Amino acid sequence: MYHINKQLPVLFTIIIALYTSIPTAAHAGVREELLAAAKANKYDDVKALIQKDAIPNVRDDDGLSPLFYAVEKGNIDMTKLLINAGAGVNMRYKDDTTVLIRACIKGYEDIVKMLIRAGANVNARDSDDRSVLIHSVKNGRIDIIKMIIAKGVNINSSDKQGRTPLMYAAEYGYYDIIQLLAQKGANIKARDNEDKTALNLAQEGKHTESALLLEKLIKKRDN
Repeated sequence: MYHINKQLPVLFTIIIALYTSIPTAAHAGVREELLAAAKANKYDDVKALIQKDAIPNVRDDDGLSPLFYAVEKGNIDMTKLLINAGAGVNMRYKDDTTVLIRACIKGYEDIVKMLIRAGANVNARDSDDRSVLIHSVKNGRIDIIKMIIAKGVNINSSDKQGRTPLMYAAEYGYYDIIQLLAQKGANIKARDNEDKTALNLAQEGKHTESALLLEKLIKKRDN
């Protein structure tokens, strides 16, 4: 009897280990299924897994989450589903990017709006110190730019190259965006790390109309 009692703690430990390993293995399987479904852009499969209590804040071997894949694919319904299930909208990925930055790069206005409403950080920056606003400007979607500016971001914030949103607008010749940024108080005379202004960049890119606009704005502010 003494021998049996002595072995009971060991037996209990084995039983508990076996019992707890079952859901762990099951959860691992669901995790892989959820990531695969999101990556394959399969909304119905993702929905079914979420209804089975799949945890949305998981990552694959590349460090990417189901929400990242949903945003990258421009899948509005899947993005909404994952956000409602508790997916983190401010998780960081490769190059310190976020899902909001990716949505701005892709130009997905509805998803940008959805992420902001869910609490996505509009002041996030990637590893090159490029802000959400800078990525929005580079994409050229003025509707998204207006949305970001409306959240009170720093319109003159520069990246590692010393480039501001206005400088990128000038580099790409985005006339309307230059106008908008100027109206919102962009520093027209700011210089990057190579001592170039927005006007210099517009001229280098042979964006004649944008260059003329910048010259006009400079004269107006000098008077």
